[in-house]
Amino acid sequence: MKHLYTTCFALLFITSLFSQTEDFESFGVTDGNPLNQADNGVSFEGNNILLYNNYNPDWDSWDGFAISADTDVTTPGFGNQYSCIAGAGNDGSQSYAVSFASPTPSIETIQDGTIIQQIAINNSTYAYLSMLDGDNYAKKFGGLTGDDPDYFLLTIKGYRDGELLPDTLDHYLADFRFEDNSQDYIQSDWVILDILQTIGQADNLTFELSSTDVGVFGMNTPAYFCLDDVSTTVVGNTADISTSVEIKVGPNPTQDYIILTTQQPADAVTLYDLQGNVRYRSESDRTTQIIDLSVYASGIYTILVSYEGTDYLQQIIKL
Repeated sequence: MKHLYTTCFALLFITSLFSQTEDFESFGVTDGNPLNQADNGVSFEGNNILLYNNYNPDWDSWDGFAISADTDVTTPGFGNQYSCIAGAGNDGSQSYAVSFASPTPSIETIQDGTIIQQIAINNSTYAYLSMLDGDNYAKKFGGLTGDDPDYFLLTIKGYRDGELLPDTLDHYLADFRFEDNSQDYIQSDWVILDILQTIGQADNLTFELSSTDVGVFGMNTPAYFCLDDVSTTVVGNTADISTSVEIKVGPNPTQDYIILTTQQPADAVTLYDLQGNVRYRSESDRTTQIIDLSVYASGIYTILVSYEGTDYLQQIIKL
């Protein structure tokens, strides 16, 4: 019974401490009453993340991020700048974040050793209707014939400990470059972007928008997008398993396998994915075990080592 309780407690750590998601519901915004000014004048603080906000009280203007629950999917123009074209947050939730990407909005994690795993992205109503129909400032995507190769691109860059990571993520919020016009699209549903697998272990993300519709003063397409369900997770290292009991796990990160070494044979070794599913379990009498991860998808796993009556946790990054 004690072992069952300890294992359940470990799974609780896996699902509630290692991985957290900011869904913006706790900000308490309602339809028609967005929040465009951070209390501290710098950033909104969410569940283990900061979203930067720059508010000008003289003009009631802002850039960076605002928090919204607006549902208007039909009204065009700047007056409807806080709505998402889905009419709700990801999975039909009430709240989400809206970004006015001027110049370059960013989010970052609060806790040391925490990285951003996934985010949900969608178009704002303002940008969507502008691309769909055109307006006084921006063109209708595709032009009069539908053949213009227009696009609206979100480029995400990642940083870790202040250093720019080499890989970026390009996500097209609209793409009319297809030879077959029936494939042209303007995104209207939420899409999940896997930051860990595409960019790497980023604790900070910046967002840049670009468009084929450019005028004398820059991009004509409204520089807005929506963000929701920012998932973060704590990245472990070999120090997370107590060296006093002589348990070693490595390499970490890894592409193929990990080697577990203990002074005495472990009672049990269990590998979990982020959903708490058991992917590997062993009750070997050996002091060294090689665990093959080559068949598993890239991502973050947690190894639970039951050793001399105590459970030890270690997060493993599978590249």
